Amino acid sequence: MGPFSIVLLVSLVFGLIIGWRSGWLATLIRLLSFVGAYVLLYLYLKPLAAYLQQSFELSYLLSYLSAGGGILVLGGLAVSLALRLLFAVLKLFLPWRPPADEDERSAKSPMGAILGGSLAAVFALFLIWAMSLLSVQFPQIQPKPEQTFDVKLAKTSQNLMGSISAQVLQVAGAEKQEQAMVTAIMRNPVANAQRLKSIGSSDSFRRLMQDQNSLNLMRSGNSKALVNDRKFQAVMQEPAMKALVEDSGLSASEDQEELATTVSSAFTRMDRLRRDPKIQNILRDPELQRQIKNKDYFALFSNPKFAEIMEAFQNPAPQTEETDSGTSENRSGAVDDKEQAGSADYPEASSKVYHWVDEEGRHHYSDKEPE
Repeated sequence: MGPFSIVLLVSLVFGLIIGWRSGWLATLIRLLSFVGAYVLLYLYLKPLAAYLQQSFELSYLLSYLSAGGGILVLGGLAVSLALRLLFAVLKLFLPWRPPADEDERSAKSPMGAILGGSLAAVFALFLIWAMSLLSVQFPQIQPKPEQTFDVKLAKTSQNLMGSISAQVLQVAGAEKQEQAMVTAIMRNPVANAQRLKSIGSSDSFRRLMQDQNSLNLMRSGNSKALVNDRKFQAVMQEPAMKALVEDSGLSASEDQEELATTVSSAFTRMDRLRRDPKIQNILRDPELQRQIKNKDYFALFSNPKFAEIMEAFQNPAPQTEETDSGTSENRSGAVDDKEQAGSADYPEASSKVYHWVDEEGRHHYSDKEPE
């Protein structure tokens, strides 16, 4: 029996015992509190995160993490208190009240044990996901390949975290590309961080980033032409990229043009970070380099400078000042690729890529001037 199986078994035993002793009503209240907190997360995550950004000047990522955690904890407690008060009031108006000894017997019910076990199983999956992160620093808790049940538990916990992350981002109004990228990272942070590093250091990715035609195709959003681009397809055939696409929830049978749009969005963000002097200064930080070199991912993920890089990756490109008074107020003008000239990684370009934001906040890139 592996470590993850032990965690699940212990959680189920405690959940069954607590549910049996508390009774079906008390356990049902706990379950409904969890569901209620999840509903509150859907309703109030976005406005609360926006309030935290404006009032306390929190970053984009930190505001959503703070808002989500606060709603789940405080919202769950509020729903629990409200339900207990509701059932207490209803009990006063019931025409029949059981005797005290019957109340005690009804508390020890199989239904309570079932509900308690269900809650314990969900809690165990969250705990297993956290343990899988710590397995980088403590390899002894990593399940062995022959421990198939533990491997399945780890995969189930990763799928659960990925699904929750995607739904939270959907509520937050994130685009599908952002949902796919963050879902992949949350589903298996350590493995996918290594895959991103492998993709970034591959020869095929380097050739893609050095080819101006391929870069213009990605920035323009011309997915039809991008699907037929040989350098782009070479990167898509990398084993690390295939695994990353699978973890992101994008099916291999999905429409190739839509998949190309999603992946190119990530590539253009990576390209933007490579050219950002602020990000490059952060990457040269000795402590950050030491954590990357030593594969100290637990310290790396908690490093504020690494969080700043991830936030810059998730946030859309900043808008530039408008130069044409006749354009829409949401349009940001043209971005001249000649600003890349002089870089050893990028050849000099002669075309322009127009960037604008529509009324729904979506960012668009095209080599044609928007109408």
